[in-house]
Amino acid sequence: MIGPDYDDEIVRRQDMKGSHKTTLAGIGAILVAGGSLLQALFDGNPSTEPDYAALVAAVMAGLGLIFARDNSVTSEQAGAGK
Repeated sequence: MIGPDYDDEIVRRQDMKGSHKTTLAGIGAILVAGGSLLQALFDGNPSTEPDYAALVAAVMAGLGLIFARDNSVTSEQAGAGK
């Protein structure tokens, strides 16, 4: 059944459709942050401490990039209403 959240999801997908550069940069930032955490956790050195604050900061920045719009994408292309 289609509810009120369905329309919001369509708008969000249209926003990201034209902004592939910033979306890919955001995904890359999150993947790099996760890789750094995994490396610190499984490097075999018990004195290595994972930097959770850096992980949270990188994930937040990545999410911001995912939902940002490229400079080359117009408001009409992004589906922004008047």
